[in-house]
Amino acid sequence: MNASIIRQRFLAALEAGASIAEATRLANDLSRTRRAPVDLPPPPQSLKDKLSSHPLDHDGDGNPGGSLPADKRGDDVASLRAEYEALTGKAPDRRWGESRLKKEIKKAKG
Repeated sequence: MNASIIRQRFLAALEAGASIAEATRLANDLSRTRRAPVDLPPPPQSLKDKLSSHPLDHDGDGNPGGSLPADKRGDDVASLRAEYEALTGKAPDRRWGESRLKKEIKKAKG
């Protein structure tokens, strides 16, 4: 809502003799009755099936976000880092994940 309209309602309420709290409530339309909530029918089964898992559930636990810990993912980044270091004599970048390490090992092997 436009700030000037709210200000006008507030000042008009004060001029009419309302207290500051009443004027604030009137200006913010808090004195109006709100619509009663409407009970909605349940969604169809086809929609329930689509919504059974969260779209951001990446690890299958039913909650959004997250991923499996390294020991449960099946990748062994520590052994890949050791293999890269044995091949090249250099420590790998700590930001590299499994796919990057595999690519760099493949590149180092020739």
